[in-house]
Amino acid sequence: MKKFILTSVAAMATLAFVACSSDSSSSSGSSTSMKADLQIDEDAQLFTMTFTEDVEKCIKDGGDFVWKNLGTVQESETYKYSFVGDTLILREKEGSYIESDGMVFVGGSQGSLKGTWNLLYNCWYYDGEIECEKDAKERFSTTFKISGSSITIESESKAKPFDDYMSSGFVYYLVKDIARGYNIDVDESDLFDDYTEDMFEYLQDNENVKASSVTKTSGTYTIDGVDYSIKVENVEQDEMNESYSAVVKVSSNGNTCTLNYEEAYTVTKSMCSAKNAEYFDLDSYEDENGNKFYEADEFYKSNYGEFSDCVEDMIAANEGKKSKEDEPVGPAMEEDGKSDFMAACLTAMTMEECEAMWGDESYLAKKGATRHQSVKSMTKKFTRTVKAMNK
Repeated sequence: MKKFILTSVAAMATLAFVACSSDSSSSSGSSTSMKADLQIDEDAQLFTMTFTEDVEKCIKDGGDFVWKNLGTVQESETYKYSFVGDTLILREKEGSYIESDGMVFVGGSQGSLKGTWNLLYNCWYYDGEIECEKDAKERFSTTFKISGSSITIESESKAKPFDDYMSSGFVYYLVKDIARGYNIDVDESDLFDDYTEDMFEYLQDNENVKASSVTKTSGTYTIDGVDYSIKVENVEQDEMNESYSAVVKVSSNGNTCTLNYEEAYTVTKSMCSAKNAEYFDLDSYEDENGNKFYEADEFYKSNYGEFSDCVEDMIAANEGKKSKEDEPVGPAMEEDGKSDFMAACLTAMTMEECEAMWGDESYLAKKGATRHQSVKSMTKKFTRTVKAMNK
């Protein structure tokens, strides 16, 4: 089902579309267009968009997965509108509550909703004033085309796909873990996220790592006289539909460890098959008639466990150790990551809340994972949340 979503109303940085299928919408590459019926209440300065959607999902049917049309549904969204000169302000309304923050649009005529309005991705309306961020990066362009009884919403991705993989969070954490001899604990999806710090300078100054022959897709990292070469191949990414895949190879002293990774946050018709059953994340779905289904809403396929074990064995062999398992997890390791964790946490919570969370073993622990691993996981979750709010 296609649903129009205003992401991060508080930040008001962009709009996005999460797509599966709809008769009233279409997409092509990095652009999406949706049409909805429109009702305008000029006295109350409200307008309501009603989307009519065909719901199609990948449904679990016994031991099989089938692509099913589950019928047509309607969903509505209401907004309070106002004008500041020739600028249109839209604030979301839920029940009787109207958001104090709003989106900012320009391009139409003062005092009239009809026309073409373009979202200012770097501006938002807050507490009666319009605020803009000068250095914000435009990730989407979004346009509202409003007529008397309908609205067409067009969105186009402006973001250039990230391709400097040696500057990614994945490579940073991987090299850092190799340098420290820790359990390898990285997140494959970080391969597609730019790590904003000067990672090479940090690794050289703090972890005694020397980088050489570095390109966007490969690099050699020398740690205690031992070379570790990292190469990224066969990359495919679709930011609009959040689909990613890659092959990562780590080589040292004649040995190579290979990571094969595929992930999609939207399951498409071509993926809907029993052969992918073990890679699906299932979610329950109930239609308007009360019928319940299990749908495959995400896809994840990776040999990450095999890869991390291989790299850990590679480190142990290079260091002449019998087994890394003989190394205790000491206080230094457990404390590692607190600064990163706190920096990310404080973007969303207070100092007291973050300190309490850091000290809560039950919160950080996940299915027997070490504190070190859990801290990394939580830090990444905070970082992703903040990134999403500022896109």
